[in-house]
Amino acid sequence: MTPTKFASALIAASATLLVMPSVAFAEDPETVVSGTRGSDDVPIAYVTYRGINLATPTGVAALERRVAAAARRICTTNGLQPLAVEVKERACVETAIDSATPQIARAVESFGNTEVAMREPIAVIGTN
Repeated sequence: MTPTKFASALIAASATLLVMPSVAFAEDPETVVSGTRGSDDVPIAYVTYRGINLATPTGVAALERRVAAAARRICTTNGLQPLAVEVKERACVETAIDSATPQIARAVESFGNTEVAMREPIAVIGTN
């Protein structure tokens, strides 16, 4: 293999490794209904829990994973960032998950209620 072909193969392999983490965390497209910036440029995502049985611990864990994935999606950027940016992004993720926690508890509590047929998505709200 010539040095040029070797370098090209190495670059292609490196690019694949950089893309794989984002593919591994990809969620069902119905998970996040929308991701927007609210007032004061605050990131917001809306997470559905369609197809999840919240009467089971497995179902609750699945919803919590969806919320965490949405929080990471709205709060973090890809690539290397200065430490101050990473700290701010991590705080945004924690705030976003905390914003959804009471909503998850209400969803679990009301899951058996037939009047909740049209369930509202859970708002995941980060910080700017």
